[in-house]
Order: sequence, then C-alpha cells, then structure tokens
Amino acid sequence: VQAQPSVTLSSQSLCALSGSTVKISCKFTPYYSRVRVREWYQLQSSDGKERVLSTDPQYSARVSVSTEQNNCELTVRDVSVRDSGVYNFRFRSSSNDWISASSGVNLTVTELQVKVDRKTAGQSKVKVTCSSACRPSESLRYYWYRNGQYKMTDDASIVLDSTSSSDQGRYYCWVYSNSKRHHSPSVCVLGRECWGVTYTPEHVCALKGSSVDLSCYYKYPAGLTVTRSVWFIKEQAGAEPVDVREDEEYQGRLQYRQSFQNDCSMRITHLRESDAQTYRFSFYTDDPDGRYTGKSGVTLSVTDLKVTVSDTPWGSKKLDCSSTCTLPNNPTYIWYKNGQPVSGWKTTVVIVSSGETVEGDSVTLSCSSDANPPALIYSWIKQTSSDAPLTKDQNYTITSMSSQHTGFYYCTAHNQLGQDNSTPAHLDVLYSPRNTRAVIISSGETVEGDLVTLSCSSDANPPVLTYTWFKQRAATVTLLSTDQNYTITNISSQHSGLYYCSAQSRLGQHNSTPTRLDVLYPPRLPSVSEHVSDSSVTLVCVSDSNPASSYLWYRKTGGDVQLIGNSTNLTLAAGAAGPLYCMATNQYGSYSSSDWPLPSGNTSAKYAASAVTVIFVLTFIAAFLWMRRRAAAAGTRSEVNRGMNECPPVYDNVSALAMTSAPPRTAASGDEDELNYASVHFTRSPPLYSKVQLPNAPKEEEVVYTTVTLSKPRTVRARANQNLHFG
Repeated sequence: VQAQPSVTLSSQSLCALSGSTVKISCKFTPYYSRVRVREWYQLQSSDGKERVLSTDPQYSARVSVSTEQNNCELTVRDVSVRDSGVYNFRFRSSSNDWISASSGVNLTVTELQVKVDRKTAGQSKVKVTCSSACRPSESLRYYWYRNGQYKMTDDASIVLDSTSSSDQGRYYCWVYSNSKRHHSPSVCVLGRECWGVTYTPEHVCALKGSSVDLSCYYKYPAGLTVTRSVWFIKEQAGAEPVDVREDEEYQGRLQYRQSFQNDCSMRITHLRESDAQTYRFSFYTDDPDGRYTGKSGVTLSVTDLKVTVSDTPWGSKKLDCSSTCTLPNNPTYIWYKNGQPVSGWKTTVVIVSSGETVEGDSVTLSCSSDANPPALIYSWIKQTSSDAPLTKDQNYTITSMSSQHTGFYYCTAHNQLGQDNSTPAHLDVLYSPRNTRAVIISSGETVEGDLVTLSCSSDANPPVLTYTWFKQRAATVTLLSTDQNYTITNISSQHSGLYYCSAQSRLGQHNSTPTRLDVLYPPRLPSVSEHVSDSSVTLVCVSDSNPASSYLWYRKTGGDVQLIGNSTNLTLAAGAAGPLYCMATNQYGSYSSSDWPLPSGNTSAKYAASAVTVIFVLTFIAAFLWMRRRAAAAGTRSEVNRGMNECPPVYDNVSALAMTSAPPRTAASGDEDELNYASVHFTRSPPLYSKVQLPNAPKEEEVVYTTVTLSKPRTVRARANQNLHFG
C-alpha cells in the first residue's frame, strides 16, 4: 500500500527566550516521485500573508533546514520577539499539490524581564524577580546587576531593602540557557533616580490660532501603578494642583495624549495670546508617598505675524514678515498682495564646472535674472544658520573646493523695484572616504557567549562601495568580512583584540583607528605551583580570566572544608597538612583547582634524617672496603711467610722456638702490611743451599730449593707483585 504524503511536526507550540536558537522537529512522507520543492513558511496573524523563510530578508541569513531524507527540521538562530508566530512546512512533488501539516507550530519569543512583586512595592522589603513567559527546561543560575555593576549570583528572586542606599538603583539580570547568555532590560527599582518628568523642549513658540503639542515623558519605580496625572499652571502651597482641563479658558481646546507608555504629552488647539504660560505635569501612584511633579515645566510663547517696511540702499522698499519668538521647523512664508499670492520675476542659479565637482577642483556659480528694469546688484548666500552674504558679484567662484563647500546656494537680484531670490541650487562636492570609525555595538559589557556586532561608518561622497573588516595581531592582519557590519555570535575570549575596518569608494579608501574588543569571561581551570624553602612552603594559584580573579584557599580535613587564605599566594609553615585547593572567582563565575597534596612532617627534619642516613651508608661502605682490604693484605702476608718458610734461608739452623715466639721482622712493622716477597735473585755468586724445618712437624716437610746468585749479600725489601733483580 502506498503511504499517503504527510508532514508531522513534533509539537504545536514552543516558547523561547530572545536571542536563543530554536529547533522545530519535522518529518515528512512524500510520494514515490521526487520532491521538487520543500520550504518552511510563517503565517502572519495580522494580515494572513505567508512569508517563505528562505527568501525573506528577515530570516534567510538566520534559518537552515535539514537536508536528510524525510527530515525537515528547522533551525532559527538569534530569535527576537518579532519572530513570534505560526510556522509550518510544506512540500510538492511532480504529481501533487502542496502538502503541509494540518496546523503549524506556534512559536512565542519573549524577553527576560525584571519584575517587582506588587505586594511589596513601596514597602521596606521589596521582592524582585527575573522571569519570562517561558518556563525554563533546565536549572538556571541568575546573575544580578545593580547600576551596571555585578551585585550577586542568586535565585530567580531577590529581596531588596528600600531603606538602604546600597540597594537603590537600576537592576537587570541575565542567565545562561542552552549555552547562550540572555539579558533582561534594565529596570529602576528603588531610589529617587527612578522618579522624573522630562519636557522636550522646555520652550515652545507657536502662532496665534494654531495648535501646539507640549511633549512630556515621566518615569517611576517598577512595581507601582500610576493612578492619576494632571497638567497645571499654578500651584498653591498646601493645596493640590488644579487640572488645567477644568479651567474654563481651555474648555474644548485641550487634550491629554498618550502615544506610548509613560507619555504625558498635551495638545492645545486654537491658541490665544493668553495661553502663553508655564505648564507643569504631576502624577500620583498607588504608593502613599508616590507623587512626583516635574520642576521646570514647559514655557509656551504665543506670537502673531507682523509685517514691517524698510528702505533699501537702491531706493526700493523691503517688506519683512516677523514674529516675537522663533518659530520651529523653518516655516515657509507666502506673500499676498491684495489677497492674491505675489509672484515676482524669475532669478536662477547655474553651476559651471568641467565635470564632477571633486574636492580640490574649482567651480563657478552664476546668477541670472529676467527683471525689468535689469538687475543692478547680485548677492550670493549659502543657506546656513547665519545666511551671511558671500559676495555681491553676479558670479561666485570657489577655488580648491572641500567638503565644507557642499550645500545649498542661492542668489538675490536687486533693481529699482525690489529684489528676488533664486531657488537654492545644491552644490555637491565629491570626496574620498574619511572619518572612518569602527564601533562595537552590544547591549552592555561584552561577556563570553554574547552576540556582538562591529559596525563601520565613514564620511564619503559618493557613498562607500565596500567595507572590509580586519583583526590586527602582533605581526599579521586577518581579513574577516566584506560587509559594513561584522557580527560575532557566541563570542569567546579568543575574539578579544584590535579590530579595524576599511571604507572603499571609487575615489579612494580610508582605514579606521583600531578599536579594542574586550571580552569578559569567567575563570578558567586554575593552576597551582609550589615554592619550597627551609622553613615554609608557598603555593601560587593562577587562573586566566577577565576581569582578573580574586582567589580563596581551602584545606580539606576529613569531610570538612576550611577557608585558610584569600590571595593568589598562600605561605604555610613546613610540615603543614593537606590536601589544599584554590578557587578563582570574578563576577562571571568561579573555578576550583585540583587538589594539591602537601607531605606531612617537618621538611627540615626529613632532610637532616636523609643526610644522616646517607652518611651512615657511606661510612658502612668505607669500613667494609677497608676490612676487606685488610683481610686481603693479611692473606697476602700469610702467603709471603709461607713462601719464606719454603725458600732456603740465608741463615742456617733457625730454631723452632724463635719461629713460634716471635715472628721474624725484616722490615718496619708499619710497612709490613704493604710488603710481599717473591722471586728474589742474586747474581754472580755461587748458590747456597739450606734446609728449613718447621716446628712440631710430625714428619719432615718437602724441601724446596732455590738458586740464589749473590753479588753482595744484603737484606732486600720490595712491594708486592714486583720482581727485583740485583746485578
């Protein structure tokens, strides 16, 4: 049976934190025929239009779809709140129409938020919670920051003391989820800085009979609710301000506007000169002491138009339209004569140049007019805040143009009947890139795991064609990207360094000054080294982190852990017990080293004992060798004596008593140990023969004879193993 084509999605709804990566599992069963097209799309709830993700600029660079057979899993990276919606998958083969799931997956993307428990708002103890609409699928650690500085690592909720200045300020939190760091917006929780009213601008000029908007923005601590707000003109001591809407002068002409949250703007229509006042805004909250009034207020000036007539040097009259205050937005004036718009003669401007107006070139601006009688005087003006005249010639020449000459120029033609201004002409000066800047765009401190964008900007005319990003190292430069923005997702410490960009146009190129990207990260695994002296041992703990870590030392004793030091170095007396370990900590995390064992006992005593042992062993070996040599010498002497007994003596009739009572001495006793007798020959003398008889011998020993040749009889002494010859 042929399987029916279908699409199966793993879930009907998903919730994700802004900035995270979302995966939507999907399987599909096609016909046996080849699938021609397959795609993910989003069904917008507002207009019902489908957005194909692979071709939509908002998604194309952030989505990927599995290419495995029958697998259609969708991955969307760096999701934002605007990505919330219904997503579905569909495919089409050569033999059927689109096949999709009956209902898509509803994705909700939410921000991490700091919220104040309304029950505790305005109380001495205020409970603050870091939360989102998504229920976390893992156990999370919450990192809390106050006024941009790390405060603590705690649970999702913390309790603040409203009476303590150290707890007042703005708070935000962040968590690590799915290897991604997620930030909440900053929220003002406690303190006077959380209250305020801002007027923009503080001075407003408006025409009589027109309408005007007085813009205003207010703020108050999170967790409170605004219960009432008023605009007022006068405030009496000890009395509540009177809402200006209750004043009969403003009936039907005044409206409070709230175009966005905390907007307190007010519109006044059909302005009267009596409306020129200073207006202030005040609001009340559900905190009994929670009333706040903007101090300065906004001052409104109401003016009417006035025409004045003056004489000109050329004998004509000049009409000026003026007001008592400066009207905003550079208004356009239209003159009327007898109720009809006035149309004067035509004055024109011509820019004369050899081609493109490039920086360094020369250009001439020429003015012409069809006035009758002809124009007598021309004057040139560049539209700026001052509109000061540049020249009173018909032509205005600029030599060696620069970018500062770019702008709108107009000329004025004068004759006896009056004057006429030309339509402003735009002088566009071209120049190569300059003021190239590399800017790091992030939500705050750049912490490992964040997403960071480096943006390149340059002042150039014509605009920059190509931006190129480089990372500068000690001896090399690495090309990173050829886009104006360079984005690093899941940033790490390896991304720290100097970055610069280059802007290229058809007129040249310019490099930015390198900017440093400083990535903050928690401590890495600490390393421990040991330095030993006679009486102490110093341990040094080092960990790579940014910012630098603080260090704590602990000793393990049984099942307990004892804090024993709080610096990178720990000095202990020799013989201190272990094991020990150190912990490196900064505001982004902590890391403990491996256990470091310390040998027990006194180190100096151990070294002394070792030395004594070595000396004893050496002494024993020396004694043993001496005794062995002594024994060898004694054996040698015995052999010599035996040899002497066996050799014919020089003297005859040696008595046995003399042999036994006192050994024969033929040399000094100190030399005896080192002497041996062997093969002594005497030459040029007839041989002597003698017989030696040992004492108490039961029978006569064998007689050994030797031949001695004498030249001169005398006693001979020699070292062992030597043959002496006398001749």
